[in-house]
Amino acid sequence: FAPYNVNKTGKMSVPLNKWLIYFCLTTMFAHAPARADTPMTFYMETNPSTRITNKLIRAGIEDIYASGEITQGTTDRFLAFVINNRVESAKIHFNSPGGSLAEGMKLGRAIRTLQFFTAIGVYSPTYEPDVDRQSTCASACAYAFAGGTSRFINCRLYTYPSPRDRTSSR
Repeated sequence: FAPYNVNKTGKMSVPLNKWLIYFCLTTMFAHAPARADTPMTFYMETNPSTRITNKLIRAGIEDIYASGEITQGTTDRFLAFVINNRVESAKIHFNSPGGSLAEGMKLGRAIRTLQFFTAIGVYSPTYEPDVDRQSTCASACAYAFAGGTSRFINCRLYTYPSPRDRTSSR
């Protein structure tokens, strides 16, 4: 997949469909919500009987909710969380404005190594319909999300760096 074509004279040109995709993406991301979040934290059901029931219902897959900004050390905190909670198989639900691109890629590689699934969503103890549509996975979060062996989406996914990412020195 080359982002350009080379014609017979050796001149490079970008196909119209790629320009349209670029335009749509940059326009969409210009309106991405910009908010200052706390560093990413992880949550999952900790009640042992509820965890066992959920694992049986979901074929052994547990839900982990990751919310906040991806900062330096997020991957290490995630791996410590997985080890401390003895998680063997999981679906990671992201809700993040982005953050450190390098750390987002590192988190995605860790998720792929663990062979976990990823989704974009928020915790809802009452299982409210459409609650996941309120969640966001922007910028560096998209790289972490891409690490999932299977990916589930029902909301906003932004892959272009947000204005905050372009102005920071991450």
